[in-house]
Amino acid sequence: MLTSLLLAGCSSDERVVQVATEAADRQADQNRQMSQLQEQVQQERQALSHGWTDLNSQRRQLAETRRADGERHRARQGFAVVFVAVLVLVLTWQLLHARPTATEVELDALELLVAEQSCHILALTGTNEPPPEASTESAPSPQQLPHDQSAENSPNPTEESP
Repeated sequence: MLTSLLLAGCSSDERVVQVATEAADRQADQNRQMSQLQEQVQQERQALSHGWTDLNSQRRQLAETRRADGERHRARQGFAVVFVAVLVLVLTWQLLHARPTATEVELDALELLVAEQSCHILALTGTNEPPPEASTESAPSPQQLPHDQSAENSPNPTEESP
């Protein structure tokens, strides 16, 4: 009986050893799986970290580009304002310092001559009504204007009498 007890005890030790071995194998398998999961989690964290860093870098570049574009836009606006102001000043200067052309001088002289002749005719006729205004387009040339002999004999008001 003792042998049967010993045999029974041995089989029980073998069973304990077998259960312990199976438990150790399961524990080792679980440890391997946990290690793999931890590696995957670590890789995903690194990928997220790199993605976050790249996103922040792109955001900063976009903000810098927008800032630079805004500065260029303001510079273009300022240049346009200065350009328009200078253009207005140049055009104003040209208008103020423009010299009349020969045609304009001739027309002015012709208008003065017509005005003098009109005054002279009014004085000769004794009427107080001025003649109708002559337009510059239909104004007679100096050769077509009547020539008064008495005007030549009268002293010129700008000349001094002897």
